[in-house]
This record gives sequence, structure tokens and C-alpha cells, in this order.
Amino acid sequence: MRDLTSDTNTEAVLASLANTKDARLAEILESLVRHVRAFVHDVELTEEEWAHGVDFLTRTGQLCTPTRQEFILLSDVLGITMLVDALSHQRPADATQNSVLGPFFRDDRPHRADGADIAEGLPGVPLLFEGRVVDGEGAPVSGAAVDVWHSDADGHYDVDVPGRVDPAMRARFRTDVSGNFQFRSIRPSSYPIPGDGTVGELMSATDRSLMRPAHVHLLIEAPDSSG
Repeated sequence: MRDLTSDTNTEAVLASLANTKDARLAEILESLVRHVRAFVHDVELTEEEWAHGVDFLTRTGQLCTPTRQEFILLSDVLGITMLVDALSHQRPADATQNSVLGPFFRDDRPHRADGADIAEGLPGVPLLFEGRVVDGEGAPVSGAAVDVWHSDADGHYDVDVPGRVDPAMRARFRTDVSGNFQFRSIRPSSYPIPGDGTVGELMSATDRSLMRPAHVHLLIEAPDSSG
């Protein structure tokens, strides 16, 4: 590439990608090239700012391990994970909003009877959770599989508790003929996302809290349902 200017840079780079054989890859790369350059032009990015950005991404990658994925955390706090999920799983407007699975789901969760206590003796404020699954017409869905999991009273999931092997605060239930299910447990607590890395720096710079509100995860499967 010779004699490039800010006006000819984009087309020159696109020309260098013209022989990309995978059509989808070519589409993604072209859009990426155009949008990144539009961003650089829009904010008039300086060399110092670009170097800072490269350093930030480098350190983000260096923090990644088999048990920590700083890039996914970055994707989460920027809302990209949710956007990709929403585009990949578009649902009718009246359906329950979808959400990402998150890092704490386990395949080895126990199947429990309706109303079971899933706290496995852990201390905390008693919790009674009742839910109902209905289809798009509002009719009850019988036999739907409902996975639930949540943190303990200190904001830790069972996979985070040192020495704990058996699942706790998680189970799979089946809805009854009226679409209802319920279980007992302990009230989950709010907890922070990791703040000791680059994502923590970003959250601090943008004055955002690291805390996630207390919540219960639900994953519902009803293949034969219209809802």
C-alpha cells in the first residue's frame, strides 16, 4: 500500500482482503474495516490514545486463563454479549426476554421433586420460589424442564466454595399440569464482578458499580411448546 491518505486508507485495506475465500468472513472483515475506520475518524483518535487502547487489550488477553476470561467479561460490561444473544435468539415481543447462560451453569445438576429444598443445609435466609410456565397463548406448559441456580448468602456459587464437590443451590424441576413449579432454598446475595483487572479499570473510569444484584437463574426447556 503506497501513498495512503486518510481518504484512501479504507479502500486500500479492503482491496487487500479481496481474495478472502470464505464469503461470511469477507463480509465480517469488510464491515469491521469500515466501522473501525469510521470510529477513528469520528473521535479523531490520537496516536497516544491508540497505543493506550492496544495496551488495554494486550493486558486483557494476558489476564485470561482456563478459569478466567477477561475478554468475555469485557464483552459483558459493554453489552455486546447480550446483543449477540438477542440477535441469535429473537423471540416474539410477548415472550420472556432471553439472557446469556453465564459461567455458573453446571450439567451435573440434580433432578429434584417439586417443592424440594436445594440449599443442601447451607446457612441463610429461607427462600420460597414459585413460578409458572405458560406458552405464547397463556396456556400452562406441563412437563417443562426448569433449571434453577443461584448464589449463597455470601454471593458465592457452589463451584466457588473451596472443597465443595456436590451441587448446591441448583436443580432441575418439572412443571405440573398447571405449569407450576416451586422450590425452597436460601436467599441469594449480590456479588461483585472481578475488579482487579482491565475491566475493573474500565468500570472505575466510567463510575460504574462492580456489583450484580441478587438474582436467581432460570433455564426453561419445553421443545413441544409454542411459547
